[in-house]
Amino acid sequence: MDGEGADFANHMADVFRVLGWDVRHVAGNFLDDFLGYVGVITVDPTLQQTAKLVCDSLNAAKINCRDNAVIPPGKIGGAFEPGLIYIVVGRKG
Repeated sequence: MDGEGADFANHMADVFRVLGWDVRHVAGNFLDDFLGYVGVITVDPTLQQTAKLVCDSLNAAKINCRDNAVIPPGKIGGAFEPGLIYIVVGRKG
């Protein structure tokens, strides 16, 4: 994640914290790039609707978002955990 993307991710995390969400961490462990958009990902079927709502809200705020963004194998440090929604920030397009 480049510096601008890291700043944006940290500001977005602050917004979710103010809204009462539990933000685990902001990390740069995505080893690829989403050029010009934010990806919202969950592996938990019970959170699919919430993840879609998050992405729809970001799109309404003019932040290009794709829900269920695909991350190729080996491009994330670690594994996605159930019970969480991930917001992956790419470089500005």
